[in-house]
Amino acid sequence: MVDKEADATKDWFNELRKEDVDRINSVFAELVLLYHLRTVYGRERVSLNARVGEKDFDLRLTTDEEDVWIEVTKPDFADSLSDGFGWGLPKTTQNSIDRKLKSKFEEARDRAPEDAILILGIYCEEQINQSFAMGQWLDEEYYDVGEICDGWLSYTHLVDTQIGYQSFTDGGERCRSLFDRMVEE
Repeated sequence: MVDKEADATKDWFNELRKEDVDRINSVFAELVLLYHLRTVYGRERVSLNARVGEKDFDLRLTTDEEDVWIEVTKPDFADSLSDGFGWGLPKTTQNSIDRKLKSKFEEARDRAPEDAILILGIYCEEQINQSFAMGQWLDEEYYDVGEICDGWLSYTHLVDTQIGYQSFTDGGERCRSLFDRMVEE
């Protein structure tokens, strides 16, 4: 799925060379989503490192109808687990999402093409707990997520691939069928 000649892979190779497990896992999270998107939509419709002002988004999916920009995050959920049971650690996931939205999406919303749909891709190590944490974070209503992000795609690939999607805007809702197609295939 990766063409090292045509795809912008320099950042990935630099991260892998550092031998930092967290960074390697982040590269893995991007690769998993890239694989699923390119399996369904093909290499020509899914590009890496789409530039928005001073920032870039990890992936960009262009279809005849939509221009979808996806920034990937992998909350360090497993690293935060104690030796005990894993319930009650929502802050790791919530903080990771909040940091990513503020660092990438606020500026991107102002600078992205008008028709761009901005999606946060969240790689979940533990889908049930992390989905619960994401729901709690949204319920707190710290700010209107829909003002800067059109939706988020949660996914995992630990046993079986699981993909979930939540939209926050009309544009984000139009993407639902794009991500549903990934689940079907």
